[in-house]
Amino acid sequence: VDVSAFPNGLRVCYIGDSKAALRTLEVGLPRHLGAAEVKTFGHNGPDDVPRFMEHAPQADIIMFDHHIDFPGAHTSGLELLRTIKAGGFQGLLIMRSGNTSDQDCVQYREAGCHCILDKAVPTAQAGDVIKKAYLRQQRSRAPPDQAQSSCSTANTSVVPFSNLLGENEV
Repeated sequence: VDVSAFPNGLRVCYIGDSKAALRTLEVGLPRHLGAAEVKTFGHNGPDDVPRFMEHAPQADIIMFDHHIDFPGAHTSGLELLRTIKAGGFQGLLIMRSGNTSDQDCVQYREAGCHCILDKAVPTAQAGDVIKKAYLRQQRSRAPPDQAQSSCSTANTSVVPFSNLLGENEV
């Protein structure tokens, strides 16, 4: 996938429980994606979940932590993803998780996730993975006369950290 076609100025929304991850994505995604706006939720614990659910559907790309463990409250990023997908969201859905076993990835795909990123993937490499996944997802939504015959028909990218070290790209 030629990432030069990736548009600048997209809106990204992320929810997670790690203040370090929130800050890393706030700084790293604009730099590595050219995102115009990156909104992160989780700084205020479970109070951020309704705000996230309100803002996320306006984004072009939504990223979720799978297990969002706020003090005194657990939120399932997978359930949030399912709810947003069921609401008709047409953008890219990404699960960013430390849980990327085969079983986990099957759950993410069945929920409608387009791209799965292991948390160990550095932000710069994640940026390229996200660009490719976004372009694939957008092409899969294009009418048949606009879709390129050479593009992948798979609508899910699974990128564990180990895949970034080799030449295998799923």
